[in-house]
Amino acid sequence: MKMVLSIRFKSCLLTLLGGMLLCASTATAQSSLGVTKPLFRFVDQSSLSRTFLTTDFQEGVNRGYLFWDTLGGVVTPPFPGWVPLPGQGLAPMYRWRVDHVSGTNYYYSGGLWDYLVNNPENHNEGIIAYAMFPGAQGNSGLHLHLWYSTSKGYFYGTSASLTIPPGHPPGTYSWQGVAYSHVNALQSPISVCVPQTGCFVFQAPPQPPPPPTCSTEQEQSCYNQGGTWDSSTCSCEYPSDPCNSQSSTDPQSLLPIMPCGY
Repeated sequence: MKMVLSIRFKSCLLTLLGGMLLCASTATAQSSLGVTKPLFRFVDQSSLSRTFLTTDFQEGVNRGYLFWDTLGGVVTPPFPGWVPLPGQGLAPMYRWRVDHVSGTNYYYSGGLWDYLVNNPENHNEGIIAYAMFPGAQGNSGLHLHLWYSTSKGYFYGTSASLTIPPGHPPGTYSWQGVAYSHVNALQSPISVCVPQTGCFVFQAPPQPPPPPTCSTEQEQSCYNQGGTWDSSTCSCEYPSDPCNSQSSTDPQSLLPIMPCGY
């Protein structure tokens, strides 16, 4: 049964028995526990390679992939857009759809790095879940490894070792290392909220700052002089200078001018 608990907290991290204790307190921010889920592995039906990873089984089916197995645990936000509190060892799993010579491939990264963003062959599909940094404290002991083939693309598999990768499909592949470590399944009841119990705390993303409070006198003055008022920046844009066709934020530009060329 999926279990989501809401808690009020004050950010407090204490070292306890080699883990982290999230201290409940009188809080000013609302937080909730993340939802641990299995990570399903699908493969391309024709090549039995080119893995597609998802926490939504039906998504893999709808995209035409063949279900292969379940790799390990990951955690998803309790609400869309929520982010994990820092210091829990979690890394985002950005999914990239890659235009590869073997066909559509999928790659997963812990960040929006320039070499990925600036490559026109990569198309970001957002964060599908959070896993743990390789070897992070409190992981489940299962680790997600990455293989790569220039002719077949990316292949992900799970191993209980950080240094000994799992097998790969037939063909020439090179081991790229450990991409993530898996999380533990959420254990209930929770006496101590630490990664070892599959307990991860998420919070709402920071709210944008309120718009500036503009002076009503300046706004009215802008209108009186024929300008256009921008309430987001509390500034006025005045009509274009007929000689250079450039708008101005200087009210002096509205003064009578000599004909162009004088």
